[in-house]
Amino acid sequence: MPDNKEFRYACIIQAGELEPNGHRFVKNDLYHVEVVKNNVTRAEVDEWLGSLECMKRVRELEQIGEEKFGEDHWLKYGVYYFCTSAMEDKEISHA
Repeated sequence: MPDNKEFRYACIIQAGELEPNGHRFVKNDLYHVEVVKNNVTRAEVDEWLGSLECMKRVRELEQIGEEKFGEDHWLKYGVYYFCTSAMEDKEISHA
């Protein structure tokens, strides 16, 4: 990530059923995208990544996969958290 102090980020959590190749999400009722933080600094991103707040939400979403797919859920269901460049409010949508 760029280290420019004025660069702003968005923190995202994405989860859902994976296609058989494991590279994309199936767009069904299990698909979820959550913009957790938007227009934040690099320091705020670093604080969020690995935080209790982040890990708790990731675990909640992982439990959905476990309930749906059982012990092999990690082959069929994924939860990812990441940061990207900040978005304008009109770009933010919640699944």
